[in-house]
Amino acid sequence: MDYIISVKDKIVAHLFRNRHVNPNDIYNLPWDITQDGIASSLGITRAHASIELKRLKESAMVDEKQAHIKGGKVRRKCYMLTPLGLDHAKNILEKAESNNVDIYSMIDMKRQDPAMLLEGMTDADRYCLGCACTIRIPLHKNLLPNGGFSTMPLDVTGRTAISDLLRKNVLSVATPDELLSWHSFAADCWLDHVKELGDDTNMLHERLYHLVNAGRIIDACRLVSSHMHELISTTTDDLCETLQSL
Repeated sequence: MDYIISVKDKIVAHLFRNRHVNPNDIYNLPWDITQDGIASSLGITRAHASIELKRLKESAMVDEKQAHIKGGKVRRKCYMLTPLGLDHAKNILEKAESNNVDIYSMIDMKRQDPAMLLEGMTDADRYCLGCACTIRIPLHKNLLPNGGFSTMPLDVTGRTAISDLLRKNVLSVATPDELLSWHSFAADCWLDHVKELGDDTNMLHERLYHLVNAGRIIDACRLVSSHMHELISTTTDDLCETLQSL
């Protein structure tokens, strides 16, 4: 029989990893213990995390407090396990161990099986995460496809927090059509939002990279033809690989 863990217990296990946070601190607390941090780690929506945290508070397993987060300028709600919550977390871990289950691979979005991760998402969330993993730098959530960042890993500034492992995993299980679609979005994103993403040199290199991987060969050739001198003067190994692929 497969081992099943509820979202509520996933949150408890997640907070258990941050059990060493001093409950008396009100400054520089980790992002992971905010609603957004919990939602990002588990790959659930912020609304879902809020509902489950409310239930945990009502059952006296979690305390809520306002505190400053590392890198943040305003106070946010933070969550920590009570003694009752700590006992429940230990029971969860013992049960997982007895079933030979690595529970942290189940509660950490970056370590989850990528195929199962994508299968559990809506089409909008899947497309959004794929685009974010395809773009090779952090970008603000406002630049992501509309309606699809409810489960996106974000940092305190609202930018994507895509680890190398998560990026590799997601791209490895994408269908060929999905990769073409994600790269096409990324190519246009670099053109439309160059000021937010980087400088003109980055735009040329990154847009060309994504155009080639999107199969938009005519657009890629036009870009090379129009900006030949700029590309030659800013050649990198990555650019050479892109041109070889073209």
